[in-house]
Amino acid sequence: MITMTKDASSPTPADLHERCLLGGGRLRLRGNCHCHSTYSDGAYPPGQTVARYRDAGYDFLYLTEHCDKLTYGKFPDFDALDSPDLRVLPGVEYRATTVRYGRPVEAMILGLNTLAISHWKSGIDQQSTIDAINANDGIAILSCTYWDGRSVSDMVDLQGAAGIEIYNATCEGVACKGYALTHWDELLESGMRLYGLAVDDCHFNTWPDFTLCWIVVCVDDRSPAAIGDAIRTGKFYSSCGPSIEEWSLRGNRITLRCSKVKTIACNGITCSGRVIHAPSGETLTGFSFDLSERWVSDLPWLRLSCCDPDGRWAWTNPIWLSDMKQ
Repeated sequence: MITMTKDASSPTPADLHERCLLGGGRLRLRGNCHCHSTYSDGAYPPGQTVARYRDAGYDFLYLTEHCDKLTYGKFPDFDALDSPDLRVLPGVEYRATTVRYGRPVEAMILGLNTLAISHWKSGIDQQSTIDAINANDGIAILSCTYWDGRSVSDMVDLQGAAGIEIYNATCEGVACKGYALTHWDELLESGMRLYGLAVDDCHFNTWPDFTLCWIVVCVDDRSPAAIGDAIRTGKFYSSCGPSIEEWSLRGNRITLRCSKVKTIACNGITCSGRVIHAPSGETLTGFSFDLSERWVSDLPWLRLSCCDPDGRWAWTNPIWLSDMKQ
């Protein structure tokens, strides 16, 4: 039975740590994992870019300059930009290539926690790029997948990618191709294990691309290592507005608690899932359901999302139910 929640009580921190599907860390840190400065094709210098995110209350920021567009032939000085209140972390946006309908097309891939570019060359394929990122202890994220024209068939055989951008504010602003939820779900259905990230891809250009979305990592400290590990292992959620306060398993029961929303959806393979709508003039702050219910009992994975009254979505990462049954 699905239970809607209009005024959920708060669990104790100890309870959350034991069964929190977000990861159980005592800190929630908000950050953007895709951003550019004048060191590639962004409008503002690194210091000004960092200051704007600091003023907006962010906890961490990945500067991910294009490896093939380095204005000064080098990356920013991350040590000089980093500070305890806003961790500034290294990353690269790689321009790989795939073949679609007999013609080469771009395939953008983010490498977080790495600045390695010695392997990069024009025409490099996606798998070679991902392999190089992982060889340098980076985190490979499939980026701009709807915008750059990739289909699921272009990605389904890739090995070693940790995640996919499920919302990219710049891709939405310049081409209305920011959402990649279909790509994500199809790749999950194929058996790939990918976490979903919402990113600004901020350039401070003529389209809206600043503080429109973010991820919230669950960590025990503010160190770069803790932030990187949370992204690598899916201990975060993504949002364009709503906050997710609890995403937990108690016995056989899944619970979501969130800020006020109008819709909560549970998605699984193909058409499986449930959608809960708030009555007219009201909002929801959560729901729960039992994993033994018929509609969910045979699903290999599921994920939850919620939409606030302004039409802004937030997404959990998938959980693989087969892992929980072991």
